[in-house]
Amino acid sequence: MQEFFTRDYTGGAFELFGPGHILWLALATVGGIVLIRAGRGADADGRRRLRRSFAVLLLANEFGRHLWALSQGSWTIQADLPLQMCGAMVWVTAFAFLFDVRRAFPFVYFFGIAGALQGVLTPDAGIYGLPHYVAIETLASHSSLVIGGLWVVLVEGFRPTFRHFWVIFGGLNLAALGMYFLNSALGSNYLFVNAKPPNASIVDLMPEWPWYILVLEIIAFAMFFALYLPFRRRETAASPAG
Repeated sequence: MQEFFTRDYTGGAFELFGPGHILWLALATVGGIVLIRAGRGADADGRRRLRRSFAVLLLANEFGRHLWALSQGSWTIQADLPLQMCGAMVWVTAFAFLFDVRRAFPFVYFFGIAGALQGVLTPDAGIYGLPHYVAIETLASHSSLVIGGLWVVLVEGFRPTFRHFWVIFGGLNLAALGMYFLNSALGSNYLFVNAKPPNASIVDLMPEWPWYILVLEIIAFAMFFALYLPFRRRETAASPAG
């Protein structure tokens, strides 16, 4: 148990698509299917209870991560503010689900799936491998965001539009611009706009700063558009002729 929570972890690094990672992906997939099927079969009150329970678990997982960092003396303003995309989306998703704020659904859908899916498939847990607490928390947080993004379209009936696509993509660019100046002031690297991530990642294969940001822009554009594309025909058919 001490090794499970320790800051000075001596176990192996996270094994990408190793047995533990595959097991987690399977469990998260089954859990997401069960939750979404339950939501689709529930009435309005049942869906509300499921949403709120999901939000509470999402926040509990997030608070647990901060409490762990504080207890280990590793919490810093440069790394632990909820200013990474997925860290911010935990709060946005929880707020939307707790208070039924449907205006937030585009963020939950686009950022929750496009941003968090890569965090499930290629998690950034630092030096911590499974079954360390940080690795489990990282997987749980990102998996929950993906499930939340699927929930708003499969259960709540949210239908993204072309306008949503541009608002989300434009909002990401504005956030990145603002984050550059905040990072410069704090000495941080939120959204990785001031430098490449410190841990090994796909960004290592990209050009140096600032050119890798342009590559990430193209990838984000493509992912957001791919998420909008399944709903494009329906939106076009609903548009008035001429």
